Amino acid sequence: PRNLLDLYLPEEALSAMKDGNMAKSPIVVTVMGGGWIIGHRLWNILLGMRLAQAGVLVAAVDYRNFPGAYMHDMVEDVDHAVGWVLANAASYGGDRKQLLLVGQSAGAHLAAQALLQRACGSCLGVSTGSKWSHEDIKGFVGVSGPYDLVALQEHLKARGLHPFLHRLCA
Repeated sequence: PRNLLDLYLPEEALSAMKDGNMAKSPIVVTVMGGGWIIGHRLWNILLGMRLAQAGVLVAAVDYRNFPGAYMHDMVEDVDHAVGWVLANAASYGGDRKQLLLVGQSAGAHLAAQALLQRACGSCLGVSTGSKWSHEDIKGFVGVSGPYDLVALQEHLKARGLHPFLHRLCA
């Protein structure tokens, strides 16, 4: 039920779809944060609306949250979402050769994980069955992402927060 995304289409793409002339808008795939527990794609609504006004097609993706899913499930959801966007962007006026992956907080961590898995899989010659490659991504912006989870766990513990990352990453 969480494998959904919202598309924010620029006016140029909407007009082109009506006329049958498909414009080529750059694409931004956004992955929200929320501590892997409460994130939702609607948290990207302001960013999506503003970028669409600037002529960018935005796909705000969702992913399953803990405790209903673990880290590898969330990364898989992001991976599938990027694959879907690349496979379907042209029918919405997007240019799959101009795709930027943006994540914030936990979303930055998950997007980075998905991108790294693709890059490592390519280097090792491992096929994941999905139809995208790390080379399809022209840029990555990770905003305030937690990339060192061991240090984060210690930081949370020092602040008196119940340690949960070891369960999340099981």
